[in-house]
Amino acid sequence: MAMGVGRLVVGLFVLAAVFGALERFVPALPSQPRWRRDSATDVAYWFFTPLVTKTLTALAIGIALVAVAALHGVSLDRPHLEQFLAPRGIVARQPGWLQATEFLLLADLIAYWMHRLLHRPLLWRFHA
Repeated sequence: MAMGVGRLVVGLFVLAAVFGALERFVPALPSQPRWRRDSATDVAYWFFTPLVTKTLTALAIGIALVAVAALHGVSLDRPHLEQFLAPRGIVARQPGWLQATEFLLLADLIAYWMHRLLHRPLLWRFHA
């Protein structure tokens, strides 16, 4: 976790330098101050998202995979779980570049539609 925080801090400073220079020399809104009332929220979100959501996502995926394996009658020790989760099937036989391309397209499509859903009245307050 400490390594993750260190990488986030370095990333924050690098991106702050790049976008700070861009904003200084080619500002989108010249009259807008650099530090605004909601800037602290943006910095907190910068750390929260990768640290907390990444951990929760990994935990949820692990629980789901173990549950699916248990439902299939797989013994819940490491060798049996690894054998159950070993890649096979049509996608696993495709070249890596094709898998990566398909993954990016699918992830982009899902992200697009999730974002569209967040703009619906039911989810807008959460998204805003």
